[in-house]
Amino acid sequence: MPKGNAALLTRGVRDVAILLARMHVQSAPEITEIYLFPSGPAREEIRLIEIDPTTTPSEGITPYYFKPDLANGIPYVSAIALIRPEERKRLPLPRDWGSWQDAEKIWPTRSPRKHGD
Repeated sequence: MPKGNAALLTRGVRDVAILLARMHVQSAPEITEIYLFPSGPAREEIRLIEIDPTTTPSEGITPYYFKPDLANGIPYVSAIALIRPEERKRLPLPRDWGSWQDAEKIWPTRSPRKHGD
């Protein structure tokens, strides 16, 4: 494991999901939003839906699953789906992902306002 990644392995799902979201936006700047969906207590995993206006329209949300990537500080299984902006909140979510009300928008993040703004 590359030096410095040991600390990442102790982070929770949310922190690692934010790291993963940043990595995705750097490699695919057309992503406009990323939502994190909670995983169940039986299995901790990162569940992301990425909004990308350049992706092909779909009839359902089908996540791609990735194994943990310890070398890059991702100790959890990741489930990632791409949808178009107009499909957000319209397409049914994968089974056991809850609802859109359960989602947390983790990208873009709001910058803290400076005093006087």
